[in-house]
Amino acid sequence: MKTAIIQLDPFDNIISIREKIVWSKTQRILLVWPNKGKIKLDPMEIILILRSAESLGAQISVVTDEPVIINQLKELGVSIFSSIPEAQKKPWRKPKIRNRSLLSINSDRNWNQVKFERKSQHQNKELSIHIRWLVFAVGLLSTILIIFIFIPSAQITLYPKLEEQEILMNFRSDPSIKDINVTGAIPFRRIDIEMESQLEGESTGIIRIPDKKAAGKVTFRNLSDREIFIPEGTIVRTGGDPLIRFETTMEAILKSGIESQIEVPILSLSGGTAGNVPIGSITSIENDLGGNIVVVNTDATYGGVDIKTFSPTENDYEKLKIELIDLLIMNSIEEIRETYPQAILIPEKTIKIEEIIAEERIPEVGHPAERHVLRIRANVSGWIFTDEDIGKTVALAMNADLNNQFHAIEGDMDIEIIDDSVTFDGNQLQWNVKAKREISPFIDENFIIQSILGLKIETAKSILKNEINMSDAPIIIVSPSFWKYLPFLPFRINMVIDGK
Repeated sequence: MKTAIIQLDPFDNIISIREKIVWSKTQRILLVWPNKGKIKLDPMEIILILRSAESLGAQISVVTDEPVIINQLKELGVSIFSSIPEAQKKPWRKPKIRNRSLLSINSDRNWNQVKFERKSQHQNKELSIHIRWLVFAVGLLSTILIIFIFIPSAQITLYPKLEEQEILMNFRSDPSIKDINVTGAIPFRRIDIEMESQLEGESTGIIRIPDKKAAGKVTFRNLSDREIFIPEGTIVRTGGDPLIRFETTMEAILKSGIESQIEVPILSLSGGTAGNVPIGSITSIENDLGGNIVVVNTDATYGGVDIKTFSPTENDYEKLKIELIDLLIMNSIEEIRETYPQAILIPEKTIKIEEIIAEERIPEVGHPAERHVLRIRANVSGWIFTDEDIGKTVALAMNADLNNQFHAIEGDMDIEIIDDSVTFDGNQLQWNVKAKREISPFIDENFIIQSILGLKIETAKSILKNEINMSDAPIIIVSPSFWKYLPFLPFRINMVIDGK
C-alpha cells in the first residue's frame, strides 16, 4: 500500500496540516515531526486532524521523539515511530472507534476547561499605566534591534588579482612504470592496431622476353608400305632440354612405300630466339603417327626474336618495403589520433611493426613490368600518453610548488610538449613539458567578514583594498538599498570570489 510521507515544519498549524493531508490522496499518511522547533497543538486540534484523515479514508501514523506529543497520540491510539524506515517496516495500529470516541469526549472536556481558564485570565485586572509604557518601550527597542540585526543583508564581490604559475617539467616513461608521480614518471598506454597499405615503384631490372616466332621446315619419312595423312597442327619437337615445340602449318599426304618423304613447313609454338634451333634438332612427333614415320629438320629454323623489357628485381622490392613500412607507421599515427583523440603525445619512435601478416608482390621478380606494386598488411604497436595523465602529473608538481598564500583556479591548464625534447633510448622515453595556469591569492573569508561587520560601506571597501590585492574594486550591495552599513551578523553577508 502506498504511503505518503509528510514532513511537518515548525510553523505548521492545524489548518496547514489538514491541507497537506487532503493533498496527499493516499490511504496511509506518515506525519514526520520537525527535528528543530515545536508545533503547538492542543488535544482538540489533534482530534480534528485525526477526524479529517478518517473522513478521507486514510490512516495516520507519526514519527516524533517529543514526549508531550507522544503522550497525546498514545491516548488517541495513534501508532508512533522513531524513524521513517521503522514506520515503513512495522505494522500500524488502528485505534478502535469506541475508544477514540471516549478520548474525543475527554479531549473536548479538556478543551472547554482550557477555554474557560483563558477567559478567566482576560478578566484579570488591567495593568498600570507605567507598566504599559515600559512594555511599549521594550517592544520598540526590540523592533529597532531586529532591524539592526536581522533585516540588513549584503553581498560582497571580490576580484583578486590572478597570477600565472609556470613550470618546465621533464617526463619519462618505460615499461616498469605503473603509476604517475610528482617526479615526472608516467606509464604509457600501448596501442595495437592492424594496418594495410601499398606502394608502387619503377622496375630497374632488364630481361628478355619472346617476341617473334621461329619458322622452318621438317621432312617426314615413311616407315610403312601404306599412305599416311599428316594433319595441319601436328606437333613436332626437339629431343634435348629444353624441349622446343613446333606445329605444322599445312596438312600433307605421305605416299606409301618405305623411304617415301615429304617436306612440311612448321612454326614455333612460343616466340623468341629459343625457337631458332640448328639442323637435326627436331626429331620427335607428339601423336600416334610416331610409330610409322620419322621427322627431322634438314635446315635450321630461323626468325625467332627476343626483346628487352623492364622487370622488378629483389632489390626493387626491398627498397619499396622500407618506404612502405615508414608509410604504415605514419598512417598508424594518424589512425591512432583519430581513434584516441585524448592522446596528447604519440612518439613516432615507439611505433613499430610487430608482425607482417601478409606481403603481396605484383608481379613477381623476373616477370616483365615497367612498374611494380608491393602490398603489406601488418600488426602495428605504439605508445600513447593522454592529456589526462600528463595533466594530473603536472598538477601534482604545481600544487607541491604552491605556498599557502595561493590556490589554483579551476579550469583549463595550458600544456605544451616541446617537440625537439622527445628522445627514445633503448626502451625509455623522455620529453619536456612546459605548462602554465592561473592561481589566485588565498582569501580567508571568515577573517575578512569579521573585520568589516557593522562598518560603513565605504570604510569596508577601504579595508578590503588594503587587505587584498585586487584587479578591480570590490562591489558591495546592501539590502535594503538605503542602508549604509554592513550587517552585524556574519551569516547575513554573502561573499563571492572573482564573480564565481
